[in-house]
Amino acid sequence: MPYADPEVKKARDRAYGMHPANREKRKQRAREWREFNKERLGEYRLSAYMKWKYGITQDEYQQMVEAQEERCAICGGQDFSPWNRLCIDHCHSTKKVRALLCHSCNVMVGAAKDELKRFLSAAEYLGRFA
Repeated sequence: MPYADPEVKKARDRAYGMHPANREKRKQRAREWREFNKERLGEYRLSAYMKWKYGITQDEYQQMVEAQEERCAICGGQDFSPWNRLCIDHCHSTKKVRALLCHSCNVMVGAAKDELKRFLSAAEYLGRFA
């Protein structure tokens, strides 16, 4: 809500450190807070991202990991992503979560654009040269 009196806004900005003269101080405080809370911030960002992108919580993800015995749903390996986590595979049209995959299998499914025909054709192709 805009202030009717610009002087009231200036006073509020000065009181809360929002004045342009305090910009560097605010940035430094933010840097210090992020450094001090690095682990918590990373967990929060990951948890918030999973909820926003896939509609699942950190606990639901952990339950899926345990149900799959910490293995990829396709190859059964434990070759996790560069961030040492199983990737969340989902249908791009329905947004429904399917399972957890290693990075390699997740990339393979993505490259095939979720099309079964492509997978079958690729399997047939590989069979010809086996």
